[in-house]
Amino acid sequence: MSSLQSLSTADRTPILHFGDEPWRDSPSESVSLKRDMSTERLFKPCSWGHLLESTDFETASVAEFVSAPLASRWAEIVREGVYVEVQNATRAASTNEIAYWLAVVIKVHGYFVKLRYLGCDDDSCHDFWMNTTSEIGVVGGTDYTIHPVGWSVEHGEELHPPKEIENSREDWISCLSAKLADCSTIPKKLHEAFRLATRTSFSPGMKLEAVDIRDPGCLREASVGCVSGRRLEVQYVEDGTSSDSDASSFWCHDSSTMIRPVGWAKLIGQDIRSTQRYFDTSLGKILANRLSDEDAPVGCFTPLHMLEKQRQSLDAQELKVGMKLEFFTPQCPDAMCIGTIRKVLRNHFLVVEADDVSAPEERLRMCVHALSNCLYPAGYAQIARIRLKKPPGYEERCFRWKEYLDETRSNAAPAEIFAKEVPDHGFQVGQMLEATDVLAPEDIRVARIERVVDRLLLIHFEGFPCDYDQWVDCESPDIFPVGWCNSVRYRLTDPGGGSQGVRALD
Repeated sequence: MSSLQSLSTADRTPILHFGDEPWRDSPSESVSLKRDMSTERLFKPCSWGHLLESTDFETASVAEFVSAPLASRWAEIVREGVYVEVQNATRAASTNEIAYWLAVVIKVHGYFVKLRYLGCDDDSCHDFWMNTTSEIGVVGGTDYTIHPVGWSVEHGEELHPPKEIENSREDWISCLSAKLADCSTIPKKLHEAFRLATRTSFSPGMKLEAVDIRDPGCLREASVGCVSGRRLEVQYVEDGTSSDSDASSFWCHDSSTMIRPVGWAKLIGQDIRSTQRYFDTSLGKILANRLSDEDAPVGCFTPLHMLEKQRQSLDAQELKVGMKLEFFTPQCPDAMCIGTIRKVLRNHFLVVEADDVSAPEERLRMCVHALSNCLYPAGYAQIARIRLKKPPGYEERCFRWKEYLDETRSNAAPAEIFAKEVPDHGFQVGQMLEATDVLAPEDIRVARIERVVDRLLLIHFEGFPCDYDQWVDCESPDIFPVGWCNSVRYRLTDPGGGSQGVRALD
């Protein structure tokens, strides 16, 4: 031990490291977190610490989230048995000097890993959690970043065992040499790769068209406001027709179908609310491929991928105005609605309106592609045991599709069109995740999977009643692995409706 300096005998309280904030076992106070963002909205991460240690705590793997950074490679990059280098917390606490030590991954929950220092063997008393993707570095004498094995040697940093185990053996040098030469570790450029994977092509000020969240069957002229981890704050442009009940903005993922390029509405024939100047010029821009510098490039938007057999099915099966189907609408995410095709637009886009309201001002409608994952054939809700909102007159009687079609003198849309491939996903009931609240899309909440039906997930928000549960598609960009908010520094709303205690970053 002559080459390894001794630590002081100061007691060490186990610390949970959550990327950009350290938590002692029972944080007793909450303080503000500084953010470099051009918005009045305060982004503060919520601690998963009280749940991560639960014996029945299960999370959906990062690999299951198609829009999650590094999803396709995460299982091979971060797994149990991988060694990393982290700061020796007792060294900083006792001497105010930074030293590092090796630790092994013993559990993975989303982007969080549970670590055990090399030398602790089967002793779990000093285990701690860290976020694998945080690269905030050293703040206030504490390094919150996980490094690959060999990093300390490469950067001239000291390797020193924690106080609790430093006297347990005398051959630490040979032990370290063996591990440095023969162990699996994370890639050197893991943090850079994660940063690149969370980068968006959109930037503040870019113009686009966005779904009117008050009337999803209509688009509005809009622009990009704040950007955070591929999530965009979309701000509506005042068109002179707004009312007090209209929203001024909403949040969505950059791959969301809620946003479209300039000229999209007129290109497919969809309604749009905009200024007169925009209305007169938008179609010409996209047809001539002459978008201005302030318009979001078409390449920023996620293209519609349609298999050839799907294209052939759409061409063979004609969709007509008046046909009935079942669908999910953002205004009613807890149940399926009975819908009627009101318009058939260009390129197989449809305007679908719910039959479950009688007042025109209360209509629920949306504009979607015929292959959208929110459209289903008549009768699907009954087969899948999903609540179906009944149309007027059926509140106290059993709903049967055949009778309803006869009474309304209508036909069901061809079921073949809505046949959906069910991916071999690994989502299971009881798994925890972070999910966007469809009814308040600026909020990402602590959530749990309540049901799995084909490719549909019923999301329950912790701390909310069951009637607030929401259905989402398994490939939705609005669901995230545990730790995503902490990784990109977006606010995660805790079950109590706020954010838990956060250490200041001064």
